Amino acid sequence: MAIIGLDVRGADLEFLQEIASPDAFLSVTTPPLIAYAYICEGHVGGPEIYVMNGDGSDQERVGKGTSPAWSPDGTRIAFNSDRDGHLDIYVMNADGSDQKDLTNNEYPDWGPVWSPDGTRIAFNSDRNGHWNIYVMNADGSDQKKLTNSEHRDWYPVWSPDGTRIAFASVPRWDWPQQIYVMNADGSDPKNLTEEGVSNLGPAWSPDGTRIVFNSYRDGNWEIYVMIADGSNQRNLTNNPAWDFPPAWSPDGTRIAFFSQGDKELGLFVMNADGSDVNRVVTPRYGWRRGDLYPPPAWSPDSTHIAYVALTRDGYSYRKEIYVVKADGSSLMQLTYTAESGDVEWHTYLVPAWSP
Repeated sequence: MAIIGLDVRGADLEFLQEIASPDAFLSVTTPPLIAYAYICEGHVGGPEIYVMNGDGSDQERVGKGTSPAWSPDGTRIAFNSDRDGHLDIYVMNADGSDQKDLTNNEYPDWGPVWSPDGTRIAFNSDRNGHWNIYVMNADGSDQKKLTNSEHRDWYPVWSPDGTRIAFASVPRWDWPQQIYVMNADGSDPKNLTEEGVSNLGPAWSPDGTRIVFNSYRDGNWEIYVMIADGSNQRNLTNNPAWDFPPAWSPDGTRIAFFSQGDKELGLFVMNADGSDVNRVVTPRYGWRRGDLYPPPAWSPDSTHIAYVALTRDGYSYRKEIYVVKADGSSLMQLTYTAESGDVEWHTYLVPAWSP
């Protein structure tokens, strides 16, 4: 996953909405979220994975690790763990039971991504001395290398029908990063984006016909869309602000993204063709340049968006997970990491809705 972090500008801006109470937030039971908290400094025990309801209630620690990814049927979670001294890909039941090491080798394997039918998992590994994309069956068997280059090939994203994989490729010691697509068996890799500028963060439209991504070709980070074969590349945002990273709504009609300029700061939603851009929320403290933030996360029914933003506790800043309706109403803070001692910049939370 390619993510861009930005300076905290406009730090005196207030939230556009009041924080909603849980009773006012969700009128129906929603799927749970996964969140993981990672403290780079001063945290004992390593990263931990939590599951909670969509309103933040019933938070439960289900394991230690990072990069949690739901199986398409919502019964299992794939994740990373270095509990055995090297970074491997594990899988567990959604309640944390029956944890199994799937890769189990001395080289780092990370970033599990389930195929849409739940039978395979794509991941990143440098077990041959270069970062390449691998795939395995969901039980860890039949591990195969899909890319075979001296570039850094990583961040695989399955097409909705499971027949193709988009990924990022970076020359070993240089930029720019480019977006490729290959068949799910690794054949016919094709560079979709132009050389000479960075293009990153590909995300398939739900119908598999288009790919939205970030590009620096205009001298700042803009959101582009293209046909899945690389044709008809078009700037959707086209403004001086930095717009990053895009996320399709599950119904395919809208794209959520963050935007930050000298006077702009917020979470935005636009139609899939770039029209009707609306600010959903303005975080009070925003984002920090050089830090990592995941893309906005849509709920499966396309009604809510979970995202990560800064909050402040005295003179300390920390990241928390928020959720808001796509129309900007019913904003709610879901996590309170300071209550468990997880404070400062290094708190890293990633929300992921279950199917």
